[in-house]
Amino acid sequence: MSKVTFILLCSLFLSAVAWAGKGATVDPVSAREQVLHALKQFNPSTVIGGYTNTPPESGIAISEGQNPLPQLGSQRATHNETASSILSQAARLHLKANPKALEIQYAETLLSEAESVLEGKCYDQPAHCQMDFTTQTCEDKTRYRVETCGSTLSIGTKATTQTVNRYLFYANKPGVDGLRKTIHLGVCDADTPAPLCSASNLITLSSQCIRLDVVVTQGVIPLTVLKTPSCQDPTLTFDLLWDEAAFGGAVTLTAIESQWEDRWTPADCSQYEEKMKEGACVMTASDLCLEPNTSRVIDGAVVTRPCWGRASAYQCIDGLISTCEPLISKGCSQVDSTCTLATDRRCNVFLQTFRCPVNQCFPKQTICQPKLNCAEGECAQTPDEISDDMAEGLTRLGTLAGTAADVATNQVNSGEPTIFKGEAKDCESYFFGAHDCCHDKGWGKWVIHCPKDLKALLQAKRDKRVKKVGHYNDSGNKHYVYCVFPSTLASIIQIQGRYGQLHIGFGKPKSPDCRGLTPEELERIQFDALNLSPLTDDFIHRQTLPDASGVGVFNEAKIRRFYQEGKSHD
Repeated sequence: MSKVTFILLCSLFLSAVAWAGKGATVDPVSAREQVLHALKQFNPSTVIGGYTNTPPESGIAISEGQNPLPQLGSQRATHNETASSILSQAARLHLKANPKALEIQYAETLLSEAESVLEGKCYDQPAHCQMDFTTQTCEDKTRYRVETCGSTLSIGTKATTQTVNRYLFYANKPGVDGLRKTIHLGVCDADTPAPLCSASNLITLSSQCIRLDVVVTQGVIPLTVLKTPSCQDPTLTFDLLWDEAAFGGAVTLTAIESQWEDRWTPADCSQYEEKMKEGACVMTASDLCLEPNTSRVIDGAVVTRPCWGRASAYQCIDGLISTCEPLISKGCSQVDSTCTLATDRRCNVFLQTFRCPVNQCFPKQTICQPKLNCAEGECAQTPDEISDDMAEGLTRLGTLAGTAADVATNQVNSGEPTIFKGEAKDCESYFFGAHDCCHDKGWGKWVIHCPKDLKALLQAKRDKRVKKVGHYNDSGNKHYVYCVFPSTLASIIQIQGRYGQLHIGFGKPKSPDCRGLTPEELERIQFDALNLSPLTDDFIHRQTLPDASGVGVFNEAKIRRFYQEGKSHD
């Protein structure tokens, strides 16, 4: 029974009881019929928004041995950006950079001895070993453990009390035989006609009854119960008090029933929800029945339940077993990674391929290299060319310099999304506001009234450093959400490269994703396809051309000096 149905049923029942208390005579059976009639007229769509008798899920046919839900889930996952990202990350190659690899060490040597290499200085080469290479493989195995989380059932007891009045006939004479009565708590005896015994004079026991105690009184005098009733046999025997002027007596029956009560401990599986978001766990089953149809002995009684608990099962990463450590210690470089065993769309075993060096050692020696010819490009023939593409060339050079500067500033490592990182800005537009600081229409007339951070947002829009994520409504006001980038170059690479080429979105209005790019993502961007005209305009506006008259005076003085020195032919 749903919460809404239960509340409605209680309300109708209380209304019936209140009406009866005002003088109307309504027995429980009649009140129950009124409640059931009102319940049948209940329309859930008037209380539950969007309610329908035929939701989309009702069309899913599930039969024994055939469950289409996993296949439907896989199909839906291909159309969901978050799910597709998780699946692609789970199957990505496991490549590791090894600082002990020969090529990494050689690059470090070139960086530290760059001047000596260019100038041709002598340097001591210590005893070393020349490497040949072989290909070797190893395995990385992901170990998983199964964990469960759910609610468990415990059994307690509760007591309910019912009190009714019953009129019983007896032979109008003193003596035990005429006054002794045996009655059934839930059935009218044959000697009492229907008008004097109805449902309101009977006691109904529940199916959860485990113990029954009954007190019988006639007037204010308690009667001795000769045969006590039980949950299995609700009959009792007692002697009535004799009244010579009457043919029977009214007795009050008070039944105290002890019942089993199911108590479910609430489930707290929030930790697994977080682990699933992090990719550390995956749910393999839900609503599992624990200890189905088993019995337990509680207070000497055997209690059977369909399930003693409900739980969800999770498969969580328990560690990594790797045979690759010896190859890494030897300075091998990883060149490939292949999934060889996958279950439930998760890779369990990776075959890792390494390129490993084989030592060929040499003694220490001093090496003197001649100075490199044309190290500064002075030997290359560079004929002058007339071109109108200086702005474009400067733009491309600035793009390369800006990219390198951002990588160096942020000390970016592989896989870290920090290159050209943006910042999320939320602008609230009031419905009756006199000025709208979220839009640049009429910018400059009233912007002085806007907060400092929104002025910066408007300036960023003018500089074309903004990507609008979307908007959402909150308390009648509209919120506009943007990703703001620190430079024109950053916005070009983020909007045209990340969004336009790599198709990586900027999130949703309530959860924007203005993260930077990883080195791997930056490498995938085709820079020659980017429209750098905003950056070109920026360079042109900033360049300072020399004064024409000043250049003429300088050139004339230089030519006169060459003539005096006899170098006019130069």
